[in-house]
Amino acid sequence: SEIASLKGENEKRQELEKELENLKNRDGNLVAEIDLLNQEAKQRVKIENELESLLVNKQKLSSEIETLKADSEKKTSLETELERVKNNGEKLASEIQKLQLEQEKRMSLEKELDQIKEIKEKLTAQIESMRLEAEKHEKLSKEYN
Repeated sequence: SEIASLKGENEKRQELEKELENLKNRDGNLVAEIDLLNQEAKQRVKIENELESLLVNKQKLSSEIETLKADSEKKTSLETELERVKNNGEKLASEIQKLQLEQEKRMSLEKELDQIKEIKEKLTAQIESMRLEAEKHEKLSKEYN
């Protein structure tokens, strides 16, 4: 009976050892699973950080694109204004040239007019002189007759 009892205890002990071995294996598997989950969690955090960084970069790039669009519109506006100013400058240069030609003509005409006035004054003086001379001759002629 004692042998049977020892056999029973031995079987019980063997069963407990098997159960302990199974628990150790299960514990090892759980530790491996926990390590794997920790690695996955670290990987997820890394990916989330990268995504956050990409979002920030995307926002910066969007802002830069908007700035570039605004700069491009401003440049186009300035180019248009520059073209308008150039056209106005060309028109003004043409007007100035016309005015200079007109001024030259006017000055030439004024010079001619001055010359005509001088000639008129000389002729008027000659006519007056001739008239006085004629009156003198007429007087002398009347006195002589």
